[in-house]
Amino acid sequence: MWKRNIFAGFLGGIAMFMWSSVAYVATPLASAGIKELPNEPAVLTVLQQQIGNAWGLYKFPGVGPGPDAPRSQTIEVIPSMIERMKTGPSGLLLYHNAGHGVSVTPDRLFLEFLTVLSEALIAAWLLAQTRLVSYASKVWFIVVLGLAAAITTNLPHYTWYGFPRRFTAAHMFVEIVGYLCAALVIAWLIKPGPAGDAKTVIVRA
Repeated sequence: MWKRNIFAGFLGGIAMFMWSSVAYVATPLASAGIKELPNEPAVLTVLQQQIGNAWGLYKFPGVGPGPDAPRSQTIEVIPSMIERMKTGPSGLLLYHNAGHGVSVTPDRLFLEFLTVLSEALIAAWLLAQTRLVSYASKVWFIVVLGLAAAITTNLPHYTWYGFPRRFTAAHMFVEIVGYLCAALVIAWLIKPGPAGDAKTVIVRA
């Protein structure tokens, strides 16, 4: 039984990977809600001068004292940071030095496949723990898992960091449809266990 579950999860992972590849390469979903920098050369020159090769996720305005400052000192300057946010721009900047922007590489594709494969295997394992019998109920079970995953990984960024609505909606859509693709495969292969069958017979009787 466990071999069948792993096989179902593996095929489900392939289905998810194929969908995400199509969604991000052949549709505008990947760039939904993302804008290009105005006057890009000038902005990049300033970033390279100020940040150099120190890649990372930067927030602005900053608290001020720096990450190594005592917590008490950091708390004291939070009100001034809030005031600066009221009167000036704020946000997050994901910065990488030269060379990182090469988008499609074998190691990234492999890591992406491992990611969706892990999701599909977990979904298959969770479905195998249930006593669901009908194909529709099994598909719906995995789709609901995908909905929960999409909410967990996207809505907090929208709520707290102000990620664009189109960006958030597009990535949630890709995740949910990915789980649906996996569900159509996994639900077809995974069958209810003996306990599930017995309970179903009793209930129907």
